Amino acid sequence: MHAIDFERLKAELGEFSEIYDNHRERYGMEWPGKRDCLKVIQQPSLATLKPCRLGFGSGG
Repeated sequence: MHAIDFERLKAELGEFSEIYDNHRERYGMEWPGKRDCLKVIQQPSLATLKPCRLGFGSGG
């Protein structure tokens, strides 16, 4: 059984805390700006891609 990292869960849900922002990430792929990226992807989209209806769903 694994313990739940509630600070990580809050970050994934878009609720960032100073505790999570200030500690070093413990696992996973890391790169400069990763925490900022996680914050940005939680924001609503400014645009949405729409499928082209010509032949949509016909498999070709």
